[in-house]
Amino acid sequence: MSAESRILQPDLVEQLSNLQLHANLVVEGLLAGLHSSPLHGSSIEFSEHKEYSPGEDLRHLDWKVYGRADRYVVKKYEDETNLKAIFLLDGSASMGYRAFKGERPSKLELGRVLAAALALVMLRQQDSPGLVTCQDGRIARDVPPRASKTHWQEFLQSLVLLQPEGGSDLLAPLDTLLERQRGRIMLFLISDLLDVPQALFAKLKQFRARKHDVTLFHVLDPDERDFPFDRMMQFEDMETEGMVIADPDGIREEYLRAVEEWLTNVRLQAMDGGMDYQSVLTDEDPASVLMAYLKRRERR
Repeated sequence: MSAESRILQPDLVEQLSNLQLHANLVVEGLLAGLHSSPLHGSSIEFSEHKEYSPGEDLRHLDWKVYGRADRYVVKKYEDETNLKAIFLLDGSASMGYRAFKGERPSKLELGRVLAAALALVMLRQQDSPGLVTCQDGRIARDVPPRASKTHWQEFLQSLVLLQPEGGSDLLAPLDTLLERQRGRIMLFLISDLLDVPQALFAKLKQFRARKHDVTLFHVLDPDERDFPFDRMMQFEDMETEGMVIADPDGIREEYLRAVEEWLTNVRLQAMDGGMDYQSVLTDEDPASVLMAYLKRRERR
């Protein structure tokens, strides 16, 4: 079974086939496409090849490749990609939570689907997705933004190999990403955001201050939101392994109030920072979630 088929169902791929991901930023690139660009001229730093599309500048055709392989490809330079995006996927232990009966995916499994599906949409429109996975406050895997088939396989394989473990400190990975960006990007943060210090949103606001486009996919299991438990239970923190025995009936009202306050705070901070915010539950159809998200951006 291929890495793609392990993550993406054929019906999801088909439903997204006619949709596009529109940038809310002005893209620092040159290729003909969906996104506005403020730049003219070209960088001298060669990056990669892409298949030629009618209407592109013939000056960038690589005639040596045509002579060897009898196919038209265009040279792409470091500043000439239509749109670069980085999918920052939280691989902490809490993302591995799965409902008792296993009738729905874990948060990490859903996160893989969201990242792969949106990356595929980007590749179809000749844009460049990259992937960063993080665990315990460090970058676990780092796949730079590219638009090649080889890169796509590396992107998928990195998703497949990611297993939930460790804590969910996202600050250091975000800081690394922020400092190394030369041009404007789209940043997709996919996380349950269970440990959200004020500093996290302060860091994300720095991305927005530098004109990056930021989307939060807030992935939760319905158990975390609705607290459906009905008997004395032992609850375990999946990241610290701390345990507590509690009667759900005795804490349900306070728990639901705290969760609602937390969710409201996350949404308001995202809105205040000029970010897109998308709440996703693991029992939702990812195709419906993504189509609604892409169509909303298209209208905007």
